[in-house]
Amino acid sequence: MTYRRLLYNSNMLSARDARIARKVKRRLSEIAPVKRLVVYGSRARGKPARYSDLDLYIEFGTLVDPALRRRIREIAWEVSLASGVVVTTLVASDRLKGQPILKAIKAEGIAV
Repeated sequence: MTYRRLLYNSNMLSARDARIARKVKRRLSEIAPVKRLVVYGSRARGKPARYSDLDLYIEFGTLVDPALRRRIREIAWEVSLASGVVVTTLVASDRLKGQPILKAIKAEGIAV
């Protein structure tokens, strides 16, 4: 997949959201190899509502087992509490192949 380059302006991802996404990526990279982390949704479009979550699509370079999934949720929750922005994660898997959400992520996603 090809994603837009990370841009910070009024029409795209804010610098704050990019910092939060990078923090999640950095924390995840400590426990498993992150191939790609992409921000998508309203924050990637630069049109979040006041309480919009920060949607992250994550591809790992290793098998994602239940223990890793639990740790991903824990890290997202910890970063959410620290930043005041709810972070949601969607982990790449074979189950997602052909799903419309991937088309949306590809169209609007911003790789961090």
